[in-house]
Parts: sequence; structure tokens; C-alpha cells
Amino acid sequence: MGALNGAGERQSLDFFLSYKSEDVAIVRMIAEQMRASGAKVWFAEYDIRLESRDQFMEDIESAIDNCRFGICFTNDHFTDSQYCRKEVELLLNRLGPERIVEIALPRQPLPHRLFPDLSAAMCLEVPVSQSIEKNLMESGQERSTMLSCRAVDSILEHIQKSTGVLLSGCDCQTAGELNRRGYRSRGVGYSLDFTGWTLERPGCLARLIGWGEGDSLGPMFSRACSGGRLWGHLIVGKQDVARKKLKIGTNDDREYYDEALKFARHYYGKIWKQNCMGVHLLFLEGFSHPAFTTLARSGITVVMGNAVWSRLYSVVLKGRWRWSSEKEFAFFFFFRGDLASFLRSAHIMDRLVLSFKRKVQHMSPEVDRQTQSIIEYFTKHQPQYLHQIQWMRNPLVRLVDLLLFGLIGKVLLSLGRKTSGPRAIDLLSKAIAVSSSKKVIAKALFYRGNSLFDGAADADNSIADYSLAIWCDPNDCWARKDRATIYEMYHASYGRGDSSFTLPMTHAGACADLETAIAYFRSLANSHPSPKGKDHAIRMMRQCEAVLQKLEGHSSG
Repeated sequence: MGALNGAGERQSLDFFLSYKSEDVAIVRMIAEQMRASGAKVWFAEYDIRLESRDQFMEDIESAIDNCRFGICFTNDHFTDSQYCRKEVELLLNRLGPERIVEIALPRQPLPHRLFPDLSAAMCLEVPVSQSIEKNLMESGQERSTMLSCRAVDSILEHIQKSTGVLLSGCDCQTAGELNRRGYRSRGVGYSLDFTGWTLERPGCLARLIGWGEGDSLGPMFSRACSGGRLWGHLIVGKQDVARKKLKIGTNDDREYYDEALKFARHYYGKIWKQNCMGVHLLFLEGFSHPAFTTLARSGITVVMGNAVWSRLYSVVLKGRWRWSSEKEFAFFFFFRGDLASFLRSAHIMDRLVLSFKRKVQHMSPEVDRQTQSIIEYFTKHQPQYLHQIQWMRNPLVRLVDLLLFGLIGKVLLSLGRKTSGPRAIDLLSKAIAVSSSKKVIAKALFYRGNSLFDGAADADNSIADYSLAIWCDPNDCWARKDRATIYEMYHASYGRGDSSFTLPMTHAGACADLETAIAYFRSLANSHPSPKGKDHAIRMMRQCEAVLQKLEGHSSG
């Protein structure tokens, strides 16, 4: 992988940038604006080409020997890196503090305590907490901090005054209200801030590049920028086979960066025959993620009529649970034009990717509607049990149950079936409240209806449970049969002068339930594989026929 400015130009550098990898998002903005201005800058992400650590230090020493000025982006964690300490030591020895510009992010004591001569350097303190983009703060970024365009301009202006090298300002984002959009792909909910971008309809280019089996095409977007138009699209799916070697989760940024360099040489250099100009790191959700800047092959350049620059961001997210698979969010950006224009707009791509925010999907709209129906049911028909489910209405508990495929609801259902009385009603009520499965809710309602009628003699609430169980699972013929049985008992009691039942059910509805149950049990008796199961289905069918005969007798009477 060659240096961006060509091997010959490295002999007379304007600037050498020294920084800690945790601050690379800030330093990249400065470095790319300086390169776009025509300055000759040694920046590790564009200039490190050697694999071993020894050769890496030799490359650094060579760059420091041939640079006019050194720029150090310092803070306390800057001194944690042995490479940063070595770089400052070499810069002080070979250039002296008068040719070093310190950018304090922010000013902290350890760098000057370790290198007292650094106090004589030209220093600018950047209050990072006041300069980072608002949307990145809202996204909860901890390590990746991007400066506002105004802060970048002030840094470039300070460097220009301190060194005399002409530097142009930053290509700022288009002003406007935040335009955060939410999406869902491959089971993952996420959102991005598209402020200044125009959402486009997917074109053939998006379907050809990076489109693999099982992948999902996300949004496609574009925006006008300095010197042309920037295009991008997102593809979500399993991590590319070639990129699987870049394991996420390592805390050693240098080791991870070395692996990314090896991948770039092999994948872009040997397989795709492209010139990989830069390998970058982004920090998202606490982990390092790679990005690659490439120049398209000469054939594509001829067809497009201009140089085509591209950048791929490979953001791989760990699943929320140990057994869940990883998902790759591959951001592809393309720009047709000169290198300076591409670099001047590069921070805009970083901003969009770093605005990524994974959304926690608490429950689907169907489960939301179902939950609301359950709560309305409790409020109207069984307010005495409403207090029992308050703690189960916690969205986090419902999310856990949703991700565990209804395990909590199934466990509560099983416990409720094995007990009786108020304890059973309590457990089944909790199973109803927490479960995201209509099947589990229907069964819990059915068994709670049994407990209410058998243990508490509460026919009104019992038949309400059966009705809701049938609403959740229309094929639940056990609930139909028991609801009709209670209705038949209501007619018998009414005939004896007992008016304690006030059941919201018509005679025709009870008969229809029984006819449906009879047809179900007859079918079950014909298809059940075991003799015991057939006998049970026949017995239930006869019970339904007997209840239906009684109901018809009440009607004729």
C-alpha cells in the first residue's frame, strides 16, 4: 500500500502528526483538511505501509527526520502510548519545541510533566466537551469524538499562524434540523442522522457492489459537497468472509490496526487490484471498526471520465446475547473528482457513520396492541388482579422475554398449571402480562379461567378469560367448550332463580362455540396417533354434545 502523496514526496514533509489512537477521529479531520490544502502531511492512517513493529518505528523516525514541523495532539492518555512518547522525544530532539505545535485535547498535566520542554511549544487548547457535534453526543459516543467545523477551522488557523503554511478551512455540514431516521434490517433496529443528506432510491450500483447472499439493502443517500457529489449506501448482513479475520472486541488498537493493514494489502492489492490509499479506525459501541479509502481501478476511471474515490466502513456489531450472531453494517461511499475535494469532504462520511445508533426494539407493534388489550381487559373486567402485573409491565422484562422466545412466560405458565388457588391465579396473571406469544397468553388465560371458576367460583371473570383466550387463539376449542359449559350452568341457575351471573354472551354464541368444539374433537379423534388420545377426544366430544343438548333444551323451554 503506497503513501498517499507518492513515495518521492515523503522526503520533504510539512507536518508530522503525533496522536493517540483514541483521538484519531479528531486528528483525521485535521489531517485530511491539511492534505486537501496541499500540505505534505505524515499521518499514520495514510502513510504506515510496513508490517513489523521495528520497521514501523523506522518509518516514523524517517518521517520525523524529513518534516518541518511536528503537531502533537495531547492529553493524559496520550502519554499511555509508548509510540506517542517516542514520537514526542524524537520531535523535541530533532526539531526543538519552537517547531512543535501542541493541540491540547484538552490541556492536562501529564504530557508536560513527562516532557517539560513541551511547555515551550506553541499550544492551542481545544475544549472538546464544547466542540463536539450534538448528534454524536446524543448517540452516546465515548471514544469517537468529532469536532465541530468551527473548532476545526480554529485549529487550522492556529497551525497556519504558528508555521506559516497556508491551510484552507473545513467543508462544513449543511445547516438544518436533525434528520434522524430509523430502520430495521436483519433483525436489528438502528437509526442514522441524515442532516444535509438526500435519501435516494436504490440504484443498480448499490445492488452490484457488496451485495451478497442474505444481505439486506439499507438506505441509499447522496449530498452535494466541495467539488462534486458524494454517494453512499448501506448493506446489512453477515460479515464478509474476507473481513472475518478482523475480529472485534480487542482492546489493543495497534494490534487491530496491523491486522487491518494486512487485510488491505491482500484484499484490495492482490484480489481487487486496487490502490488502497488509507486504512482508518472508528470507535463505535466501545470497539474498533475499520474503514478503507481506495482509488478505483483504471478501467472504471476511464469509463466514469474522472478519478473515482471510495471509502468502505465495516461496522460489525456484537449481538446483545451470547448466542446471537454478529451483523455487519457496510457503508459504501463513492466520489468522482479530484483527491483534494474527496479529502475535504471525508469528515462528512465519518459523521454519518458515527451517528449510527442501535435501537432497542422492545416489542413489535402486534405485541404492543396485544399488551394494550390485556391491560384494558384487566382494567375493565378484573381490576382486583391489576396490581399483580404492575412489575411485569417493565419494558426491559418484556424485552428479555421477547429475546428468550417467551421463556419467562412459559415458565410462569408451567408453574401456574402445577399450583391452584390464589397462587395459580397470580402466576398465570404474570405469564399473561410478560409473554410476547399469543399461544402462551391464550393457554394462561384458559388455565386462569379454570382456576377462577373452580377455586374462586368467579364465573363472570372466568368466562371473560375464556373469551380473551379465544380472541388470542381462535383455535382454542378447550376455552370454547368451557365457556359454553359455564353459559349452560348460567341458564340452569337462572331457571332456579339464581341471578348472580351476568355473562356477556349470547345463546347463539354459546351454541356456535360448542359446534366448533365438537367438530375439532371429532377431527382429533380421527387423527390422533394413540388410542388413549382418541378416547380422550371422543369423551370431550360427547361432553360438548351433552352441553349443546342442554342449551337447546333451555332454548326450547
